[in-house]
Amino acid sequence: MRNKKQQENHTLNPTPYQQMLPFDVGVKIETTEPVRLMLDLTERLDYNALHASYDRQPRQTEANPKQMFQLVILGFMEGVTSTRKLESSCKHDIRFMHVLQGKPAPDHNRFWSFIKHRLQGEVVENLFYQLVDYLLEMGEIDLANVFIDGTKIEANANRYSFVWKKSTNKYEARLNIKISDMLKELNGRYLLEIPSDASIRECMEILSTLAKTQNITFVYGRGKRKTQLQKDIETLESYLTRKTKYTTYNKTFRDRNSFSKTDTDVTFMRMKDDHC
Repeated sequence: MRNKKQQENHTLNPTPYQQMLPFDVGVKIETTEPVRLMLDLTERLDYNALHASYDRQPRQTEANPKQMFQLVILGFMEGVTSTRKLESSCKHDIRFMHVLQGKPAPDHNRFWSFIKHRLQGEVVENLFYQLVDYLLEMGEIDLANVFIDGTKIEANANRYSFVWKKSTNKYEARLNIKISDMLKELNGRYLLEIPSDASIRECMEILSTLAKTQNITFVYGRGKRKTQLQKDIETLESYLTRKTKYTTYNKTFRDRNSFSKTDTDVTFMRMKDDHC
């Protein structure tokens, strides 16, 4: 148990870590750090459109919209795009702390909401064009010439989202053969006269009418025995789904050879290690 003198000494001599941390973390940031240039540029922007996107303005103790924008920009500059990593950087990186000016670090949910609902449409375009105008005034960029960079960089994205035109045409041709063969089987199995150019929907309607005339009830679930007629109709339904998918793909291709399922405006370039 400490005596009174030891307690007094402990009170008068706090831990050295409390004396080492500067009041303004900005003094630890070098003048050549990109964060200083970023702050200099973004402080000049007009944020009225961004403020207008809020139903309720953040409290004074919270990071304001301008600071949230600056934190996101700084994150992208440093390769920090995850909202959880942005939150962590605000707690441990003095450059992010300097932007916050002593305010608490926003959590990852607030970062997600800000990027998803605030930095969208006209708001982000307005900020971008303002930034371009300032860079133009500073002489950092010149709009006299426009250059298109042909550099190809492999994206860190889902490699299974691609759709190739050549593969689609191949699978669609195989499906057409299966449909043609099935029409012949249906005509022989049920003594029908379905024309060879009949659509899948027309075939399904004919078989559905046949099921009604024969009072056939469709069954589902385990332990239920399906009739051949029900199996044939379900097979045609699967063919129709695939046929519709290939038709949609061909419309999306337009004059391209590929596209992404998650972003149809994107085209792919074949790589040596493609899983296709």
